[in-house]
Amino acid sequence: MTERELPAGPVIAAIAALSGFAIALVAGLAAGNGGATVIGRALVAMLICFIVGRILGTIGAVAVRDHIAKYQAANPVPDMETEPEVIEVGAEDEADMVGDVEESEAQASPPAQEQKAA
Repeated sequence: MTERELPAGPVIAAIAALSGFAIALVAGLAAGNGGATVIGRALVAMLICFIVGRILGTIGAVAVRDHIAKYQAANPVPDMETEPEVIEVGAEDEADMVGDVEESEAQASPPAQEQKAA
């Protein structure tokens, strides 16, 4: 089990058991049954829900773990140990970039001047 992995089986089992107990308790009281009968049946429901929840939680955890393993195998994390390739820009490249910007500004300027004159 890794640091980030939760024990899904016991957690889901506990949630199912407490839910089963609460539902059985409310249903028994709503039906007008005696207190001892309601508590006894609620405890039995809690035990059954715990067992079912433990089985379903374990099945779900295995399914999720298998899916994560398949995903990680299909999408590996790239190796970050190598340094990225650095592209150096020379003086000629910088001059070309400046020239391109000046040309694009010159092309954009005349229509703007014509619109002001009109």
